[in-house]
Amino acid sequence: MTDHPARVDSRARVFAGILAELRRHWAADRALPDRLRRLLADRRFGSRDRRQYREWAYVALRHGLWLGPLFDQDPVAALAALRQLAGEKGEPDALPVPAQAVMHFLHNPPAPDAPPSRRVLDALLPAWFQVESPGACRSRELAVLHERAPVWVRARRSLEVVKDALASEGISATAGQVVPGSLRVALEQDVAGTRALAEGLFEIQDAGSQRILFDAVPFAGRWLDACAGAGGKTLQLADLLGDAGTVEAWEPRSSARSELQLRLARARLNHVRVLGSRPEGLGGYDGVLVDAPCSGSGTWRRSPHLKLCTTEADVRGAAATQFEILSEYATHVRKGGRLLYATCSLCQGENEEVVSRFLGVHPDFHLERQRTYWPSEHDGDGFFAAHLKRA
Repeated sequence: MTDHPARVDSRARVFAGILAELRRHWAADRALPDRLRRLLADRRFGSRDRRQYREWAYVALRHGLWLGPLFDQDPVAALAALRQLAGEKGEPDALPVPAQAVMHFLHNPPAPDAPPSRRVLDALLPAWFQVESPGACRSRELAVLHERAPVWVRARRSLEVVKDALASEGISATAGQVVPGSLRVALEQDVAGTRALAEGLFEIQDAGSQRILFDAVPFAGRWLDACAGAGGKTLQLADLLGDAGTVEAWEPRSSARSELQLRLARARLNHVRVLGSRPEGLGGYDGVLVDAPCSGSGTWRRSPHLKLCTTEADVRGAAATQFEILSEYATHVRKGGRLLYATCSLCQGENEEVVSRFLGVHPDFHLERQRTYWPSEHDGDGFFAAHLKRA
C-alpha cells in the first residue's frame, strides 16, 4: 500500500519544521539524537510517521553540509534531494547544478581510487577533515561514509547456533567476510531485545571494533582495559583470552560501569573484574588496552551529527587527552609486555601523531605495527590501532 500524494506532501511539510529545529542546534549539539527523540515524542506522530521522520533526519544529518544550505536556498529542491537519498523516487534534474553533482556521485561513485571532484568533496566533508584524513577523500571511502551504517554482532557461540537462534525470533543475519565470528544483521531488525542476546549468545559490536582485537591475537596473561566504556572490547578481550588469562577493567563513568557489569553477568564471564577505582601500581600487567576517547570521526556513518559539530580544535583537544591517557597507562605495562592503543577516529592528529609523540618521550616502547581500519574494508565504523611493546 502506498501513501496518497497529499499525505506525502503533508509529511514533507511537517518534517521541514522538524529539520528547521534540528538545524538550529546541529553545529554545536553533540547530543542531537536525544533532541530528535524528544521532537518525535510528540503525540500527534504515529509510529509509522516517527520511523519516516527519523530516517529522513539521519539522511539530512549525513548530508547536512550541502543539504542545509540547499534548504535555505530552495526548500522544495532540498526535500526532493532528501527523498532521493532516502531511496524514494524523484527527478534529479530538478535540483540545482551543484546538488546534481553530489547526487550523481552518491548514486554513481567512480572507481575506488579515482578522486572525487572538488565540488563534491567540499560539499560532503569539512575542509579541516580533508587535511586530517586524506584517505577518507578517496571516492569509495567518501561514498561509504555517506551510507547508512549496518548493525553487526559478535557471535560468542558458533555462527550457525547464533544464526539459528536469531532466525527463531524472526531476525536474519549473514556472516561477515572480513572478521570471523561477525554477523551482519538486516536493517530495521532490532536485536537488542532478543532472547539470544539475553542468553549471552552474542554481543552487539561493530565489525571494525571486532577487527582491532582479532588482529592482535594471541592474548595471554593479565590484561587491563583502561578505558572500558560499556565493555564491548572488554568482553571480546575476555573471550579471546579464555582460560589463558584475566581482565581487569576500569571506566571512570559510573553509568558505563553499571552497563559493563550487566553485560558481564549476561555473558557469564568469571575472569573479568571491574575496578572500583583507578588502577594502582607499576608494571603489573602483561598487556594494557587503551581504547581512548576521541572525536569519533570513524563513527560518522552511525552518528552523522558529529560531522556537523566536530571542529579542528576538538581534534587537537582530544589528541592532548589521548597522549596523557596513553602515557599514564603505559606505566602499568610490565617489561616485555604489550600496549594496544585504539581510537574510533580517522584523524591523523589523534592516531599516528599521538603514537609518534608518545614514542618520542617513551624510548622503552617500540612500535610493532599500526593501521587505520577504513569503513569500506568491512562495511562498518572506522578505527585506528597501534601495537606497542615495552622493551
